[in-house]
Amino acid sequence: ILPFMSRLINTNYKKSVICAAIANSGDEEWDFALERYLSTDLSSEKEMLLYALSCSSQPQALNTYQTDFFVLLN
Repeated sequence: ILPFMSRLINTNYKKSVICAAIANSGDEEWDFALERYLSTDLSSEKEMLLYALSCSSQPQALNTYQTDFFVLLN
């Protein structure tokens, strides 16, 4: 999520909004969210982005999520 947009989204809805955005977008947005996940040190942002990445409807993105994140988290 872009820093300026983070302030525009109510904290209570941010997780759902980002999930919906990823679900209705393509590979470029998924890759952007992945880069944000990998670059942030904030555990709350990591949790939100990890959840959002799982919302994708793109088969390749979901395959990457399943294989790569399983390795990263274990």
